[in-house]
Amino acid sequence: MRHVLGACLALIVAASVGTTNAQPAAVTAAPTWKVGDQWTYSTGNVSRVVAMDGEMFVTEATIDRYCAACRISRNSNWIPIKAVDKDGKSIEYALIGFQLLDFPLSVGKEWSQEMRLPLLSGDGWQNFRNRFKVEKFEEVKTKAGTFKAYRINWYQESLGSYRWNGQSDMWWSPDTRSFVKRKVYTKGFGDEFELVSFTLGKE
Repeated sequence: MRHVLGACLALIVAASVGTTNAQPAAVTAAPTWKVGDQWTYSTGNVSRVVAMDGEMFVTEATIDRYCAACRISRNSNWIPIKAVDKDGKSIEYALIGFQLLDFPLSVGKEWSQEMRLPLLSGDGWQNFRNRFKVEKFEEVKTKAGTFKAYRINWYQESLGSYRWNGQSDMWWSPDTRSFVKRKVYTKGFGDEFELVSFTLGKE
């Protein structure tokens, strides 16, 4: 059974190539995302920052199975807080509150979260526990270039009657203010992605 979270990653993550060692990073605070920030991935998805909503950042993505052409307001941890459709009407977005990042980042940091999420199969919803650990700060090679990035291990397990668990690694780079790579180790845990190009907005 395939589950939900591979789809959400189409918004912000990327796929596997090779990595080499880099000097350990200190603590990395949350970046200040800017209007004009844009990331293109090997899936064809383009994610961009299009506006500000108070202190939150408003994003759009060309691929989002939960709401096409929606605008998602995110906080400083990139967590979706609210969403509106193409007409500006508030909607119930499946990934509200989902936490892939927890700034400040540093090697060894861990966080976890339990959420009820829709299954990719369309067969209802399921409770999942997600555990994240920042394992290393290293260089990672992508089509967009080679970047220093935090490698974050993501372990997920289902909490319902159907027992499932999956594991993947994700790389988030301060250089691009984004995820640049994802490698999947478990079938059904979504796709692998690679950053193809990016543009960072200015003040």
